[in-house]
Amino acid sequence: MKTALQRRSRLCQLLVAVVLAGSTFSATASADPATEASLLHELGAELYKQGRYAEALEKFIASNRLVPNRNVVLNIARTFAFLERHQDAFNWYTTLLEMTGDDASRISVTDERAKLLTKVGAVHVTTTPSGAELYIDRKELGSVGKSPRDVGVAPGQHRIIAVLDGCRDTSVEVEARVGSVTEAPVALEQIVGKLVVSSNVEGARVQLADGRVLGSTPLETSLAVGRYELRVGHPGFSEQRAWATVEEAEPARLELSLKHDPATVATLSVRTGAAHARISLDGKLLGVAPLLVQDLTPGDHRLSLSGDGLEPWTTVLPLEPGGTTRVDARLADPRAATWSGWRWIGYGGSAALLAAGGIVGITALNAKASFEREPSTESKDRMESRNRVADVLFASGAVVGIVTGSWDFFRPAATHSRGNVRLDR
Repeated sequence: MKTALQRRSRLCQLLVAVVLAGSTFSATASADPATEASLLHELGAELYKQGRYAEALEKFIASNRLVPNRNVVLNIARTFAFLERHQDAFNWYTTLLEMTGDDASRISVTDERAKLLTKVGAVHVTTTPSGAELYIDRKELGSVGKSPRDVGVAPGQHRIIAVLDGCRDTSVEVEARVGSVTEAPVALEQIVGKLVVSSNVEGARVQLADGRVLGSTPLETSLAVGRYELRVGHPGFSEQRAWATVEEAEPARLELSLKHDPATVATLSVRTGAAHARISLDGKLLGVAPLLVQDLTPGDHRLSLSGDGLEPWTTVLPLEPGGTTRVDARLADPRAATWSGWRWIGYGGSAALLAAGGIVGITALNAKASFEREPSTESKDRMESRNRVADVLFASGAVVGIVTGSWDFFRPAATHSRGNVRLDR
């Protein structure tokens, strides 16, 4: 009596734990599957001890669905065998055999399954290609595993249905007999479609992600329907990767533009103060400034810059593989050139003023001498007047000379087109 009460108490505790785990999972969608699977297994074991085998099976199967476990599968197989559901027990022992790696354990499981074979029929299903989902009689009854597989069935006529992505559903009829294994090979018909691949570089190699080479562009080939990762490459170009979905109805078309491998080509960057200046390389127009051109052939090239009404600029340009040649250029506008005659006017005017100041200065000296010989108000005024004129003329000449010299020294250099070339590796 005490033992029964203990079992009931233990069962209640497990039920509460499973309910709490389930409610936590529903609320947060992040419950620990391993913990929940363990609780369900314990609950199933407790129900089994109480002889409630159908309920125990439900918990065992729920536990294994959460986290597949060899011990749980063994309990399921044994429970089915105890309930004399021999076909189910056979199939679960088959599942257990797939999960068993130890040789001794495999022998034990094989022996248990062999005992059941005296009470059921069995079908060994193989498919080409393998890995197909297997159904017995109707898909609505659920999958019994993937090929290749031994399937326990009731004696008699059965329809084996094989389902695999990319293939048509295929079925075969078999006659199962108690105590024997009936072979059921199934050849699946692949559903194929067309794949068409083109690229800007003729002869580019097309291969699948698994390394299987399909051919070279332009390419048209047949593939089983499905989604494929393709790799397209050519020497001197970077490999391109793309996905293509092959369907039965319409060809899957893929157009790729391969780019040169950066390590094998050169890059040119051109900037110029003149907007929309035309840029040519070896006589071929590349575009207008500012310009960045990649995929250029390394070596020495002739670069030309020109613009409407501007003085053109030309240079020999080194382009190196994997490097970037940068050009900063200024194109001059001849119409904006300063008139060169201003220098003669400036310097000539300064010299004339200084010369005039010197002449007036001489007359001022003469006036001073006259004043000293015969001092008078009139001679004094004449002397002072000529001194002021001389000072003004000297000062004016000096100012004009300084201004002209400063402008001549600090003015921009002669307006000619020029440029600076720099190579970045």
